[in-house]
Amino acid sequence: MPLKITWTSSGGFSLSADGETIARQAAPVLYWRPTGQADWRRSPAVVTAESASPDRIELSCTMDAVQMDLQAARVDERTWEFTGQFQNTSSEDIELARLHYAEGDLLREFDLLAPMEEQYQRFTPHSDVKSYVERYESLWSSMRVIWPRLKDPIHVEEHWAIGTEFAAWMEDWNRPALFCGFTGPGTAHGEIGMRTRSEARMFFGARLDNVLLKAGATRPVETCVLIWGDVQEAMRYWARRCVQDTAGRAILPPLTGWCSWYQYDSSITPEHVTRAANEFADWPIPPGGRTIQIDDGFQVMPGDWRPNDKFREGWSELPARIAETGSMPGLWLAPTTVFCQHPIVTEHPDWLQRMPDGTPAVSFSNWEWCAQPGGAEFPNEYTNLPTYFLDPDHPGAREFMYDIVRSAVAAGWKYLKLDFTYPLSTARKAHDPTKTQMESLCSLYQLFREAAGEDAIICSCAGMDRWALGYADTARLGADINGDWKAIRNNMPEFFPRLATNGVWWNGDPDVFFMRSEHSKLNLEESWFLTGTVGLIGGVFLTSDFASQWSDEAARRVQYFWNETGPIPPGLQRGVYESDGKHRALCVTRADGKGWRVGLYNWSDEAAAIRVSLEELQVSGSATLAGSFPETPPICLDGGELVCENQPPHSMRIAELSC
Repeated sequence: MPLKITWTSSGGFSLSADGETIARQAAPVLYWRPTGQADWRRSPAVVTAESASPDRIELSCTMDAVQMDLQAARVDERTWEFTGQFQNTSSEDIELARLHYAEGDLLREFDLLAPMEEQYQRFTPHSDVKSYVERYESLWSSMRVIWPRLKDPIHVEEHWAIGTEFAAWMEDWNRPALFCGFTGPGTAHGEIGMRTRSEARMFFGARLDNVLLKAGATRPVETCVLIWGDVQEAMRYWARRCVQDTAGRAILPPLTGWCSWYQYDSSITPEHVTRAANEFADWPIPPGGRTIQIDDGFQVMPGDWRPNDKFREGWSELPARIAETGSMPGLWLAPTTVFCQHPIVTEHPDWLQRMPDGTPAVSFSNWEWCAQPGGAEFPNEYTNLPTYFLDPDHPGAREFMYDIVRSAVAAGWKYLKLDFTYPLSTARKAHDPTKTQMESLCSLYQLFREAAGEDAIICSCAGMDRWALGYADTARLGADINGDWKAIRNNMPEFFPRLATNGVWWNGDPDVFFMRSEHSKLNLEESWFLTGTVGLIGGVFLTSDFASQWSDEAARRVQYFWNETGPIPPGLQRGVYESDGKHRALCVTRADGKGWRVGLYNWSDEAAAIRVSLEELQVSGSATLAGSFPETPPICLDGGELVCENQPPHSMRIAELSC
């Protein structure tokens, strides 16, 4: 069998694949402490009962104050699933940092391909890795953000490469790997780790965020799957399995349209919005609709989402005026944020996320432009005018956020881009200490959906996060893509591995495309490299350009996707990757069953011949080439290979294949 998991007589899991051992002596471990104490305790499992067969392992074990029942069951020859529950059997409340279902020796020199919440990274053996806490806190402080993390036993150790929710121990994209992904029911974030220095170690389990487990209380083990095989196939299985555990929403057709941020930032004006609505009024409205969406810059301040002086006149009529042009009124909101001069800061200080010493837990410096003359200031070490974040579990804060979303929809805004919902400090003094970060964020998005109603479209502008599953209609696949080649080069490899959720959980939102030459740092080929990819993915297709800023050729390329049928929703999506993680090709199976679209990519600074075989793409050998776009240089099908000779630097070309 490709993936074999056994429970050994010495008390640990042994994982092997294709006859080679991957890990050994991997046993459950709990990290916990009595309530109110500072130091964490590490408690390896003491097994009190076991039942093991080639297809199922059942364990009962004690870890000091906790009793756990854990099951590992074979799903198929390459897939195992871990489930169970645990209970505080003591007479005292305890706090939990993390529960590893298996922690043991890693015997192969794998890399760890892992999303670290906001970033996507590939960690290599023998590399120096700063602690999780230091990596995150220093990353965000470089952007003038204070966002402390719980200093749990693994997060404060150096040389632990850690992935959140899913990751793969792998040697290369094109070789079998061991994938681990967490699927439900949404009680905790999953984490996967690999020790990169000293002894080779691995773990997978649940991050529990200092959750309070009361005496006698029981919690479920967050289900996870282990899969040996092709990483992309494993990711697709994981994405579908998540929907089984947490019912998703119906997948809408892809949305097209305009948003303001990447041309005007917070300097947006009503005239810009009117110009966009009028210029795109004659553009096709595909089945998923067309939106004109206003980004940050219209509001008084975070927390006060009334129109500011620029927008006050005519604001109440603006959604209807946009709708009259055939577009869906769209609005960006950050409902968890409160500017330091907002009355909530002084009138309801308990609504904010706060550290145990009472100071605000999270603060960003993005909104200094909102400063009101004579307003109170609450400086911190990075900015004189910080923006704070609400505790998602406080009843008063929840009612406040509910009213923000409900009022926006009632005013006529039908597409809501909800941003900055992710900054939740695990180091804060939680309003509800019995909830993990995952549970708090799931509850937050449930609140947003209840406030918006079933018909409004919600974009989770927080990344590919399981806590928005079932509530959001679209979600960001990666970081912001500013209009330069460096941003495209850095960000595109990050969102490609996240495509497994696109068309399964929601429509993926890879951010905007650029085709304007005015005030652009991109040439036509670089613009199409991004635009063609965004369209090929078949998710959200938005721009911050005005149509009048496009040349005839640029507009023709946009219309390849923005037409009466719109971007084609994807079936299966498969990338062909080079060793550096960049993709040479992306193949998308058309959901309408009419064949495939294949993007060919030249990342280099020189023209090159780009080749990819139908076998690599997992496309039927009977496929025929129906055309290519743009048409020059042409793509040919030669002996089972798609070939584009002399493809320009920084470019992509699309091959249309028929069954």
